Amino acid sequence: MAWVEKKRDWNQWTWEIKVTVTEGQQGQRVDRALVHFFPWRSRTRNQRDLVSHAIKVNGQPVCKHYKLKARDVIVIEVKEGEGKKAAVSMQDLSVVFEDEWFIAVNKPAGLVMHPTGGYRRDTLINWLHLLREKARGEYWIIHRLDQFTSGVVLLGKNRDARRIMGEAFENRKIKKEYLALIEGTMPAEQGRIEADLGQDPEGMVHVKRGVVEDGQPSVTEYEVREKWDGFALVLCRPLTGRLHQIRVHLASVGCPLAGDWLYN
Repeated sequence: MAWVEKKRDWNQWTWEIKVTVTEGQQGQRVDRALVHFFPWRSRTRNQRDLVSHAIKVNGQPVCKHYKLKARDVIVIEVKEGEGKKAAVSMQDLSVVFEDEWFIAVNKPAGLVMHPTGGYRRDTLINWLHLLREKARGEYWIIHRLDQFTSGVVLLGKNRDARRIMGEAFENRKIKKEYLALIEGTMPAEQGRIEADLGQDPEGMVHVKRGVVEDGQPSVTEYEVREKWDGFALVLCRPLTGRLHQIRVHLASVGCPLAGDWLYN
């Protein structure tokens, strides 16, 4: 999936998204496949855009019944902010620690880390730039959290701070813990999940990860803290820092995060 800035005015960006259909996705109706490609858009919205020719396949308008073929290129225009689902503001961002080298920020759920796709302004990095203008300082992101994950994000105030702490993360000198509300029953009260992770070859969404052969070695330790009927609160300690690691590891043992549309 590729995002290309098509045009912009003073108030809004318009993006052109191109998706190339794989062999595993061919044969699907275009309106149904679009729901998987762009989960923030309703099927009704996609059908309306197909009728108005705002969505095209191989540069040509198609009807909703069109069956996709391998290597078809779907093109869709997305306006800035179309995919936003969570209303967060700068007031939701709180500083939990700060010295002359580092700043630790409590990122709220729903906030994107940096400008990407339809999110160009209300992101953590944008807000940090605003803080930098006011404080005459610099802020460098050392690690990241998913959009709908809340928690502490550590940033350096200069390149050396980012490099030193980045090496500490890489060498596992930083201890990270996350609380996860999961569906199902974990295999044990505490344990360790070791599974290589990489891009899901059958995923309809480009960023979807999965347990794959020859993937990146990934390790997550866990400890069940509380249990309810069909749910549990689990403390997770990722020993590696792969994209969506906790989400994929928990789903791989039959216990996906509650409400996780991508892996549940």
